[in-house]
Amino acid sequence: MVSREQIEEVLDGHIDASLMDDVVDDILDVIVKYRELTDDMAEKIDEAVGKELKPSDGGGTNPLSVMLSDYRTESARKKAKEKIRLFRSDESLNVTFTEVAINPYLNGCRSMEIYEDDNGFEYWVDQKNDHLIQCAPSAMMPAKSYDVDEKSRVKVSALRAKAKSIVTSIFPAFMEMESKLAPLEDNRNKTVYFFRWDDMNTKIPDSELPPFLQVGIRANGDLVSYTNTLRAA
Repeated sequence: MVSREQIEEVLDGHIDASLMDDVVDDILDVIVKYRELTDDMAEKIDEAVGKELKPSDGGGTNPLSVMLSDYRTESARKKAKEKIRLFRSDESLNVTFTEVAINPYLNGCRSMEIYEDDNGFEYWVDQKNDHLIQCAPSAMMPAKSYDVDEKSRVKVSALRAKAKSIVTSIFPAFMEMESKLAPLEDNRNKTVYFFRWDDMNTKIPDSELPPFLQVGIRANGDLVSYTNTLRAA
């Protein structure tokens, strides 16, 4: 979300300094309410704000306008929420949109939406195609132990099969891509097992990791995390 400092920079020289705090608070409120407006109204507000709040030097990009244009309306985000529920096999799962951020896997060139559910999980969704990029425990979720008793432990072969089942349920293209991907498996103290597939054929800058897909599964079969950057490029 756009910061208070960015807004103040745009407003500097346009309003009385004594009014700055109140105006900035009002703009932040507008940004929050903007998310829930219809497509038509959102477009009109974005255009109006971009015209009214231009940098004092008359050039460059207005950071507030750019951030406003990144937000989709609730109706436009419906498909993303449906995809998250499909991934979780739970049609009644309560999914809440929280913010727009830059996709860290794409070197800052594309936006993504962040959602969360009532179980403490966070989801990253590509705005362009509603592709599920990542599912993992929220940073705000209290740390938990992943230890399991021996009676609950599942064979690694079964965990591997479940990982592939999770992937194909949300990313069917994996079935055709798997033979071209480099597999890697690891575990953390035999409590969480990671199944990963790297695309070593895609040309990327030397400073970046290859596109990959990874599933983390607890030894009892519970999903811990999911990351898929294969279709993000």
